[in-house]
Amino acid sequence: EEKMVNSPWVAITSALPKVTLQSPPFTVTTKCPSKVTVGTPFTLTLCLHNHTNILQEVGLAINDSTDSTSGFVIAGDKSGTVWALPNSVLDVKYCLMAISTGMLALPDVRLTVGSATLFTPPSARHLYVLPSPYPTS
Repeated sequence: EEKMVNSPWVAITSALPKVTLQSPPFTVTTKCPSKVTVGTPFTLTLCLHNHTNILQEVGLAINDSTDSTSGFVIAGDKSGTVWALPNSVLDVKYCLMAISTGMLALPDVRLTVGSATLFTPPSARHLYVLPSPYPTS
């Protein structure tokens, strides 16, 4: 056994409390291209991950702003309800088309699961829109 008689160091041993981490019951990821061409439809996919053992009712609403600053038009239903099976992934797809060029913010998507409201992740909210290679007349 070594002794630390003239050592400048102090050793303290302390037990830490046990920490139990829990996975979130529901997560959302998005899939979409990083760049698109103006006037060409593309798919925005929301991957709804239900990590629970029960059926989850999910309310969906995509911002259907039609003003000139939105930069996108959306085809199909803008809101509705889907059911996520237990311990599964459900893909919800939206068809969008860019009507402006440059770095554009995607429409906000609001999801409601039980009493919780989720929004699309900030990292998935922008994409670059290229001008059309074809002349417009």
